Amino acid sequence: CGNSAPPPPPAAPARLPAGEWEVSAKVTAVEGKVADKAEVKVGDVLVSKACVGADGVAPPALFAAEGDTCEAQSPYVRNGRVNVQMTCKRKGSGASVMAAVNGKYTADAITGDGRVTTYVGGMDNYVVAQELTGRRVGECTAGGGKA
Repeated sequence: CGNSAPPPPPAAPARLPAGEWEVSAKVTAVEGKVADKAEVKVGDVLVSKACVGADGVAPPALFAAEGDTCEAQSPYVRNGRVNVQMTCKRKGSGASVMAAVNGKYTADAITGDGRVTTYVGGMDNYVVAQELTGRRVGECTAGGGKA
């Protein structure tokens, strides 16, 4: 009678649902030898959108900074877990970028952490830590979101 526990949350889908997704990455820290070269500062929010296909694979563009060209290395996006490692090239600077995303998803939301290491001129680098929140915003459109 009043002691029943609330129902458990629904299980995460086996694959990320198809559609257009939007992810906001709030910068929580910028650290490193050349942190002053970072194009972002603590508190900035970067937003990216991409279309997830019927295969449930999150394209690198969903987690990449605008202008970065990225390739995912063995992405794992299944059963409510997101783990993506990416190598990227930064447009205009030639900088090498290594990005990692670790989080969770439901049928309509993504949460997690991002860590982006940018190498500037050899071994000098800076690291940007991010708090990620995302949501499915609808069906994929012809011009909507990067794939």
